Amino acid sequence: MNPRDGRAYLALANSPGGPACTGGKEPAAADRGVCRTTDPYGRIIRWREHPADRRTRQPAFQWEEFLAADDQGRPADGVFAAPKGLWFSADGTLWISTGVSGRDLGGPAPLHRAAGNNALLAADPTTGEVRRFLTAPPGRRGHRRDHHPRRPDALRQHPAPRRAHHPLGHPGRRHPPTR
Repeated sequence: MNPRDGRAYLALANSPGGPACTGGKEPAAADRGVCRTTDPYGRIIRWREHPADRRTRQPAFQWEEFLAADDQGRPADGVFAAPKGLWFSADGTLWISTGVSGRDLGGPAPLHRAAGNNALLAADPTTGEVRRFLTAPPGRRGHRRDHHPRRPDALRQHPAPRRAHHPLGHPGRRHPPTR
């Protein structure tokens, strides 16, 4: 939830799309930003709740696509795929962590090659500008926010999947101390 304007954000990563989203029909104009036939790279949608309709007493929502990973106009330091984690910092920056699967990292799709390794990105909710803040080591997943009362914006690396190669050998094996 954006603390500045109250919009809610949702990361949608790697969806085949299709009938589950639209019931097999062409999406209505209001839903085109949310429903796609395929979405292999992911995107971020946002919505705002409007006051309840006086007749139905039901709240209404306005959806829009905030960022699409396959946006061709994005500069190289803002390219991403598979957005997974979202949170806002106190200054209103939207932080995006990615979680591209090991089989897709580095290719074969051109966007996966351009995105490189998983990353932590910062986005401006007003302009839509996205910039890479840091990149995870090869074979590692994105980063997440660590909820610590004394360090509210501390970041922590997500552990690699079991099948990934650990840079120090077997991740469970204890290594002798270095002198």
